[in-house]
Amino acid sequence: MMTNENLIQDELKDPGGDWKIVRNPVNLARFGKDVRGVITGSGDLYLESHSDGTIHHDILEILFDHGVLEGTFSRGWTKQLPEESGFLTVQRHGRTPMICIGESNRLLYRKAGYLEKIHLYRPFLERAFLKNPGIRFMDKLIRIKGNFTGDEAFVTIRSLGL
Repeated sequence: MMTNENLIQDELKDPGGDWKIVRNPVNLARFGKDVRGVITGSGDLYLESHSDGTIHHDILEILFDHGVLEGTFSRGWTKQLPEESGFLTVQRHGRTPMICIGESNRLLYRKAGYLEKIHLYRPFLERAFLKNPGIRFMDKLIRIKGNFTGDEAFVTIRSLGL
């Protein structure tokens, strides 16, 4: 993974090239399957070009280091609401044009928590859609890992593996 000044870009010019983070992509056509990203409080979507085993933690550290996200990175974000952390982690659904909520957002794992709190996540998705109208944003958790302990049938979309 690169750590230089050009890591965060405004467009993906070379999809097969070095790993990078792209701000507000027009669509997902040139991005890899199941790529991860972050939506800021203002609705900017930062999406990795392809996944080389990256996790949201890696992307968050870069966004904090580059001043995109304010404050200090904390591992406790998985149990915080987006308004508390200042961001929402997301992930592409296979190779579809859909972005779902990242499965590390633990407050949404159970049906009761999802019903109680999903309205607090939707404003981030709605602001991201306004800046990225060529992308469909879903208010469900992506389901990638095999050890999910929540109410899977209700709160998730299963990765297609496409």
